[in-house]
Amino acid sequence: MRITAKIDANIRDLAMIGYDYRNWYFHSRDSIADYCKATENDRVFVTDIISIFSPRTQVSRNIVFAKQYLETGKVSGCLQSRVIAADRYVQTGKYSGRKVLAFADNLLNPETSQLVTVDTHIAKAYGIGSDFSDGQFVAICRHVTQLAKHAGLLPHQVQAAVWCGRFICDLGRKPESLLDFSPTHEVIR
Repeated sequence: MRITAKIDANIRDLAMIGYDYRNWYFHSRDSIADYCKATENDRVFVTDIISIFSPRTQVSRNIVFAKQYLETGKVSGCLQSRVIAADRYVQTGKYSGRKVLAFADNLLNPETSQLVTVDTHIAKAYGIGSDFSDGQFVAICRHVTQLAKHAGLLPHQVQAAVWCGRFICDLGRKPESLLDFSPTHEVIR
């Protein structure tokens, strides 16, 4: 995949539009930490479960699925492959998938993570469908990393800004400012 001047300009515009959301992973990490403190769960485990349920899922649904799984070990209404992956993770401590691995690293280590979470929204910002190739994935990661280096940001900050910019500009919706995994009042009691 070749990043044309038009694609580059579009991505830069989206990043500027979503710039206020660049710290999405930092805020999300803190929300997950609050949940873990209130529920006495391990932050790595919870983050990994959230990440496993993230592919092809809206953020709000991702939260519902992950909390269902953490509380009951079961989930209804999501792709069965995600439940199987979560069960496998509980049994082996392992999971896979480019998006899952990057998302987990971005949420666990937002201060240092150099990975780019490439999902369908980012792919669409680059003019690609949801079934992108390995070459397209690599091109997106390189471009986002290059933009981050020039802006003095981390790659996931640029990705978050582009992701949120796309929600604002292309979809006409306000993005969620974080993956709000805060504990409910019932859990805090």
